[in-house]
Amino acid sequence: MVHVPYRGQAPTTLAIFAGEVDILLTTTSDTLNEHIRSGKLKLLGVSSPGPSPVAPGAASIGSALKGYSVETWFGILAPAGTPPDVLAKLNAALGTVLAMPQIRDRFLSYGVEAKASTPAELHALIAAEIPSWRKVIEERNVKTE
Repeated sequence: MVHVPYRGQAPTTLAIFAGEVDILLTTTSDTLNEHIRSGKLKLLGVSSPGPSPVAPGAASIGSALKGYSVETWFGILAPAGTPPDVLAKLNAALGTVLAMPQIRDRFLSYGVEAKASTPAELHALIAAEIPSWRKVIEERNVKTE
């Protein structure tokens, strides 16, 4: 395969519909989900390590390509020095909201599995991601544009 870089979701989506590319690895969107549901696009797999509630029934790429896992994630951060009791209160409120079925379902409709975690879990995730992506950046000589 040949890597064809696009600047964002919109040009990537247009490229698959225009036949410029035969396959794409991208984050999901309402547009892509609608075309997958209608059968105009075929979902080949998800890049999470296991099944995803975003795409029920889709195979994990990691099940065919051992160890493959690339996930997009979002975290909510606070300034350094924010008092622990404030962090705990914010985290509890976010956990409550993300547990609401209507909120969870709304996120899923956008192709996002919303999960609450703790500040320590987010810190561990960030710490784990840095070395692996640093290696990719250095090996591929990735530069900002």
